[in-house]
Amino acid sequence: MKTEDKERRRFPRILCETFASISRIDSSEKEECYIQNIGVNGAMVFTNFEFKNQEKTRLTFQINNEKIEKIASVVSIRKIPFKRKEILEIGKNLSCNYIVNLKFDQLLKSGELEDMLNLL
Repeated sequence: MKTEDKERRRFPRILCETFASISRIDSSEKEECYIQNIGVNGAMVFTNFEFKNQEKTRLTFQINNEKIEKIASVVSIRKIPFKRKEILEIGKNLSCNYIVNLKFDQLLKSGELEDMLNLL
């Protein structure tokens, strides 16, 4: 029997499901990505870029008409399992290959996170 999952993160994440762009810090090549969840110190995104652990990235997204750009490090990356990929393609019209967990170099400001919560 499975026990209740305990939140391991120091800062909780909120489910936000929104589009953004992501790039390598040293490249101008951007890729549209999908933010699954976000918190003050990181985010989980779906993307087609194959990053390496600890690689620096730039995540750009919008909150209430304000463009937010965050420098982040890749904490983990994994291929999206085939069945989940099918669900994303059918249910959300997303075609992504990787799930990437990011840690922001600087925390989101509390007002930015509150604005995101208000959009939900």
